[in-house]
Amino acid sequence: NGANIKRSWDTNGKTAVRDQVKMGTKIYAGIGGSTNDAEVWEFDTGTGVWTQIAGDGLNSSWDNAVTALAYEDVWSLATDGTVLYAGLGSGTGDGDLWRYQSGAWSKIGGDGTGWAANTYETVAGLEVNGTTVYAGLGNNVAGDAEVWACTNCTTSPTWTKVGGDGV
Repeated sequence: NGANIKRSWDTNGKTAVRDQVKMGTKIYAGIGGSTNDAEVWEFDTGTGVWTQIAGDGLNSSWDNAVTALAYEDVWSLATDGTVLYAGLGSGTGDGDLWRYQSGAWSKIGGDGTGWAANTYETVAGLEVNGTTVYAGLGNNVAGDAEVWACTNCTTSPTWTKVGGDGV
């Protein structure tokens, strides 16, 4: 995977880098394009080398080889400076949020954790304000445009809808 250009991703199905974020001396890229293509890659600005850190089950992340755990895209990335958050989705009910902390991934939003299971297609936007993470949800379904806030996201996530549906 990605042995051609500074060990970055291949071109097989990946249509776009959907988002990028900088944390310390590293740049993180969320990519995807079609079924099972959602990955996060880390670029070390010191060495100039790319390393895949999420997707394909790496570091306890989603496993693109297992249909129930597969995603098409990493749509959004955000960081508080020490923790990385990735918003995934595209397909029906795929809108989930993952946290990368201490070298491991954990799903902290979606599928009944935070918002209702199998409801949103995409975590389209992410922002971090102090210890609160804001996730913008929705895609192509009327009524899906919502914003949810996660407090204590680095330890024990608590979710509250703060925008959409007349809130």
